[in-house]
Amino acid sequence: MYNWARPRDLSHYERCKHYHATFYQHVEALSLTPFAPRAIDRGLSALFVALVRLAGKEFNGNDQAGRIERHHPYIKAAIDAICDRAGLVGDAETQKMVKQALEAKLDIWLSKAQNLQGGGILKYQIEQKDGLTIELLKSAGRENWQDFTCLNSLRNVEPTVGLILQDQVPNDDINRLPEKMIKQNQN
Repeated sequence: MYNWARPRDLSHYERCKHYHATFYQHVEALSLTPFAPRAIDRGLSALFVALVRLAGKEFNGNDQAGRIERHHPYIKAAIDAICDRAGLVGDAETQKMVKQALEAKLDIWLSKAQNLQGGGILKYQIEQKDGLTIELLKSAGRENWQDFTCLNSLRNVEPTVGLILQDQVPNDDINRLPEKMIKQNQN
């Protein structure tokens, strides 16, 4: 919240153009290859569900995840949009791989919606466990990765790797490494 009476906040308004021009200056760059197999595994479900859910009112409500239909125009539009983008970024093989992954996710979604028992409801997320509601989207980190596990951040693509730093130089002859590389390049 900016306050006109504070000099620092006022400076933001006075230098608004500079502020917006450098907005992402301190944001860490991500190195993620679009539509790489690992990116598809980790991000495609969230993208697919978001495009379908936000396309109109039919599937927007939390309790409307179970109303999904294979041939609904929103489903076709979402699959086409994602596949078209994959084709622009990658090649025909990438586009085919994305289409297959989307069809598989749609099959799973439809299966969950059709296999509800005892008056169960398929929701995007569960606010409160009641024994009848089935959750379509799972948060990353709570359980093993599933078909509709969705990330909260792109930092969750891979788990954190712990590094052990030692104060001593390893015993292998590290000083001869550049020498070996020069000899290999000469051959």
